[in-house]
Amino acid sequence: MGDIVLGYGAPPLPFGCVEHIGQVGAYVLFRGADPLNFGAYEGQHYLLVASPFDPDLVVETTLPPLPLGDAGDGSLIRFTIRGDNPKIYPASTLGRSSEPRDDPANLAIPGALLGRINFAVDLFDRADPLTAGKAGAGALRIADPGGELDDLLQLGWDGAAISLKRGDEQDLFKDWQTVAVLTSSQLLATMREKELNLRDLAWAMSTADLHGRVYAGTGGIEGDATWKGKPKPYGAGYCRNISPPLIAASSLIYQTTYSSARAITAARDGGIPLTPTVDYPTYETLAAATIPGGTYATCKAFGLLRVGATPVFGITADIEGDDDTIAGQGFPHTRGQIARRIATRLGFVRLSESSQFDFGALAAFESLQPAPVGWWWDEAITKEAALNEIMRGCLGWWTVRIDGRFALGQVDDPSLGVPDFVLSYPAKGSGEARLGEPSVEATLPPRRGTFIGFDRNFTVQAPSQLALGLTATEIQTWGQATRYAVASDQWTANNYPTSVVVSIDAGFRDEADALAEAQRQQRLWSVPRALYHVPAAIDPFADLVGRRAAIADLHRIGFGALRQTFCCGIDAAEGPLTTLKLWG
Repeated sequence: MGDIVLGYGAPPLPFGCVEHIGQVGAYVLFRGADPLNFGAYEGQHYLLVASPFDPDLVVETTLPPLPLGDAGDGSLIRFTIRGDNPKIYPASTLGRSSEPRDDPANLAIPGALLGRINFAVDLFDRADPLTAGKAGAGALRIADPGGELDDLLQLGWDGAAISLKRGDEQDLFKDWQTVAVLTSSQLLATMREKELNLRDLAWAMSTADLHGRVYAGTGGIEGDATWKGKPKPYGAGYCRNISPPLIAASSLIYQTTYSSARAITAARDGGIPLTPTVDYPTYETLAAATIPGGTYATCKAFGLLRVGATPVFGITADIEGDDDTIAGQGFPHTRGQIARRIATRLGFVRLSESSQFDFGALAAFESLQPAPVGWWWDEAITKEAALNEIMRGCLGWWTVRIDGRFALGQVDDPSLGVPDFVLSYPAKGSGEARLGEPSVEATLPPRRGTFIGFDRNFTVQAPSQLALGLTATEIQTWGQATRYAVASDQWTANNYPTSVVVSIDAGFRDEADALAEAQRQQRLWSVPRALYHVPAAIDPFADLVGRRAAIADLHRIGFGALRQTFCCGIDAAEGPLTTLKLWG
């Protein structure tokens, strides 16, 4: 016998008829087969858990040990800090007082949470995977006609940790499952309810600096006074012909990356190679060394190089960047490895690898994109912008899942491989209503050509910036930003007047890898692509975004008996249906 999935609240219009099922306020949403048991969430309750900032709390703590270990009399020094982020439980869809053995214990929680979460996620905009996605955003509503929750408005909700737990009425709160890990942006209010605006953890990437390191301008490795407050450079992977900042003019010391470098493989003055000499362990030993003219020395531990004579044109260098070993990972030089380092290890805003990183998604992505790549930044940039730049080259995507884990992947032909889940339209007369009417939201024509960049030149030099004596080939090499591997389709060019040629600065080191990616993308875009919206009676917290979705038995608008698509987003508005955003 098929499952029965129930809706709660007012039954759907226009009929307004509630079938007798023995539960007040419930109605039959659908009957029939329940693919992947997505209907199991129906009838469960939600608990809101929040940690807003409370400026009225005072926290007492101890100072770190002094140089001599204590305050002089054997006691620890204690001090107080104003403000804390306590965990509170403002509302649930199930009003009750918790038991002493529960967590939270002995707490009356009002059943004022209205419906389920209202939340949306997009991996990219419309039907184009080259466009950056949007951080998830949504809202939760709490009934408060009597004003019992007015005190919540005095708390700090910007960036407050929010989680949503879900479970059965007969279970303790502590046994309920956490289904969403989010943050809040603000708390709004009317005389009748409160509205908590939500965003997923990806928003932090949009405001956080890539690494947040700037020069103090105090001399030495902190740069001359002219560098005070300017961002330090950072390179990861294979970076060719960068322009490292001259941080110590009197000593002719340049910094290629603020991290360690695995290698500084070349240094040039106006395109003329200098001769490498010795690698020194510290800034001080490098500064004290005697460097002959026409040569350069390095301090790879701090990404430094020093030349032996004042340059005539300007120093550029090739590096293998970021050789710091963090959590067992050294020298990130693939797309996935560099994305991991940005998300979890650089800067002051870092996701936790133990609880906020999807290593399964990383392993799958690494198997698809194992090629060596490289990027170098010498100006301020956010983590979001850097991640978008890295992932763009392979039609890649990144997101923070609703459960709080950072994940990444790439857009492939959804018709290939086994679908991760299948949703079926009902046979005529079955009465099942799991899927609503789909719509075509956007279309894009096929491509006539794909240009994928490799061997990027980070410093484009005009002939006037180059030394005399270089060959025409060398002048051309230093004068172009990147080289391209090309895949094209003349048939598409002849038959689709609006077909386009797409050029992507993809960061590949080697031409063979760039060519393979160009051919893959050209095959992917050999047919028109579209974005579909399909309403579905499924769990809004199911891990569907970034998965292959098969739609069966539609037989309309090009779907046929079975159509495999890529789930590039969801829109879980309040109500019984979640809108799946499917690309294919």
